[in-house]
Amino acid sequence: DVPKGYSRLRRLEARCDGIAGSLLVIESAQSTLEVSLSFDSDPHMPAPGAAVTINSMDGKILASSGTWIDAYIIARDKWGCGVATVRFPALPMLKGKYYLSGYLYCERGLHAYAAVEQFADLEVHQNHLEQGVVSLPHSWHSGVQDSVAADTVTVDPHGV
Repeated sequence: DVPKGYSRLRRLEARCDGIAGSLLVIESAQSTLEVSLSFDSDPHMPAPGAAVTINSMDGKILASSGTWIDAYIIARDKWGCGVATVRFPALPMLKGKYYLSGYLYCERGLHAYAAVEQFADLEVHQNHLEQGVVSLPHSWHSGVQDSVAADTVTVDPHGV
């Protein structure tokens, strides 16, 4: 018998442009990263929350996503089994090596049920010289002081 109030991870899978692996090669602002967390849980309890972090190789969390933050309730079958998938289209990470971790929390994100640190590594490549960890959407403006006419260029590194 399984105790009441349980939630446990069964499987974690990371995919880049649909291809699964434990080392994913990603093209900055072009590749789509997906992470799926399969779990079992007590069907009489609220559905657990799932979370994913993108970490630098020294362990610093650079980005995260959690179902409770997005007010997303994971669907489960009558036995309490479910799969949550988060999708990061045109991942804006810049060149570098990173890793993924996956978590299962209570429905409010307060109590951790399960954690799998560094279940997949990311190797991000880029075809430009932008520096940093992430490419943020931004815009440039120009014009002569006291000029009515000014140029504006908005840059969306994700092509959206």
